[in-house]
Amino acid sequence: MSEHIRYEIDQNVAVITIDNPPVNALKRGIANAIDAAVQSANTDDSVGAILLIGAGRTFVAVAD
Repeated sequence: MSEHIRYEIDQNVAVITIDNPPVNALKRGIANAIDAAVQSANTDDSVGAILLIGAGRTFVAVAD
């Protein structure tokens, strides 16, 4: 994935965290890393839900 994307499973929820300080900007490669994390969650039979969050106080910037 990417150094700016964290993927973990908490119970049956895949938590994908965008962590690209200071505003979690979507720079080159982050969208692909999010896609890879979602694909990992989709292929894991133990995952019942996916949660996409931003680290810190900002969800995502520069996503226009």
